[in-house]
Amino acid sequence: MTEAESTPRVPGVPADDGLVARTRAELERAGGAILIDLEFTCWDDSLNTDWADPARPAEVIEIGLAFYRVTTRTVTAEFSTLVRPVVNPTLSQYCLELLHITQGEIDAANELPAVLPAVEAWLAAVGAKDFATCGWGSNDRRRLATDAATRGGADPLAGRPHMDLRAVMTALCHHPNPIDRDELRTLGHLPLNPDRHRALPDALDLTHFLKLLFS
Repeated sequence: MTEAESTPRVPGVPADDGLVARTRAELERAGGAILIDLEFTCWDDSLNTDWADPARPAEVIEIGLAFYRVTTRTVTAEFSTLVRPVVNPTLSQYCLELLHITQGEIDAANELPAVLPAVEAWLAAVGAKDFATCGWGSNDRRRLATDAATRGGADPLAGRPHMDLRAVMTALCHHPNPIDRDELRTLGHLPLNPDRHRALPDALDLTHFLKLLFS
């Protein structure tokens, strides 16, 4: 099957084939990447307003990372932790139901400054200190850096390149707008993610999209 036959496309939309080719080449050169997904405090209007209320900022409450090896197309190590927020330590009912977690789990979690060294230690332990991150968009990297600086911690991913897989998949599919996960899943006939909106399952879900990239 040729790439044109196997890759889902939206007809009539020009593709940024350069972005697709560059991303493939960089992943193959590096041999792997750190898949990243974060979850944030949220309310029912957060996505529509982009967390516009300064009293209700998007604080990191869960970090999921996975070490993806390009040569084998497999994940060889995983990291997951909850984080207790500071500005709004009591999560909204909307957030609890969306993430399927309990307030007790959040109450028992460490605040971000205590979590960041564990991320750094995991990266070192799995031999991934020099690998780029790969995520659905770039907001997770920005938010982690912002929250780390705000809380007086060191961002363990600082200086590391980032690959925006949403932009790459949008280009691969010749899509007119930034594609969302569910539409890509439908176009690519990909399996469902039963644990959507949990950080590690969403990070691992990126492996299905990477299969499309390398098909």
